[in-house]
Amino acid sequence: MRIGRLFPVSMVLVLLAGLGACDTGQPVGSAVGSYSDVAILTEMPILGPVAHQLKKSLSVNVTYAIKPEPLFNVDIFDWADRRNAQVYKNLIIVGLLKGDDPASKELRRRLGGAVLSDKGHRDLFIAVESNVYSRNQLVYYIAGRDRGLMQSSLARNVGILVDRISRENRARILRYLMSDGHEIELENKIQREMHFKWEIPASYRETVFHVGDGEGVVEVAAVRPTRAASVYYLDHADSTMLDDHDALLQLRRSWGERYLNEKLQDAGGFEWSKVDFAGRKLLTLSGFWEAKEKDYGGPFRTFFLYQPEKHRLYGINVLTYAPGMRKHPYIREAMAVAETLRP
Repeated sequence: MRIGRLFPVSMVLVLLAGLGACDTGQPVGSAVGSYSDVAILTEMPILGPVAHQLKKSLSVNVTYAIKPEPLFNVDIFDWADRRNAQVYKNLIIVGLLKGDDPASKELRRRLGGAVLSDKGHRDLFIAVESNVYSRNQLVYYIAGRDRGLMQSSLARNVGILVDRISRENRARILRYLMSDGHEIELENKIQREMHFKWEIPASYRETVFHVGDGEGVVEVAAVRPTRAASVYYLDHADSTMLDDHDALLQLRRSWGERYLNEKLQDAGGFEWSKVDFAGRKLLTLSGFWEAKEKDYGGPFRTFFLYQPEKHRLYGINVLTYAPGMRKHPYIREAMAVAETLRP
């Protein structure tokens, strides 16, 4: 068991593995629905306000095209209706450390009251466990001593929980993709000629591979609908490049036009942010791309990573072309593939 800090001052993350199954034995069947689906399970008469605060905090929208899309689809269940909640891919059980209600007792039984109660002044605790009630499921246990403190702590710090759930979802998607095998020949070619490691699922195919003088790019894609991930690198780079957004935008525009047969849409504008990528916050450029010679395009995200020991700058790009569909599931899948990069 490993215990470490997740939220500043008021929250603690407890990473747990292999605690066993629920009272009914081993998990029965696989979790259903989408990786975006989240069930919140608690004793509603006692912790209903916390559940609603959590749902409100998790109601985050992402915009990849014109229309915002929900990052999660959140449902709340009372403990009496727990069987329906226990088949979700993401389940959050909310309880009190010393509560007598069934949800709190289940939480203490699963995690052990001594582990959590030793934290003294902390307001809120969260633990994660896999395959508890269903296979391919993650259960997040959230506990506190006081309902009001739990609500305020969730409101302040839920962003880290959002990143955690999103990252775990991508990890499960990647395991599913990799279950059909790897593109071993391409992986070996990347390591041999580009000098970094990248795991490529067998369902993704090489669409671009170029090694030039001090730079290179490789792109892989899956179809129906199109989602792609690419890695561009520039050698002899300086770390100060990360401070110059205009230069990075021009670099992104240049390698897209030269190697990916695309151009960036200036009319839609561009957004800079820090986004979780493989557990670290990377400088990220978001916008829209379009094919140079055909009338189609879609959203992209480019993550910039500097490797000081090699003086190498990486631009890790994900995109999709999914007309009439939600974009987030395909960007999420492409990110799962991209995050296997090991510079």
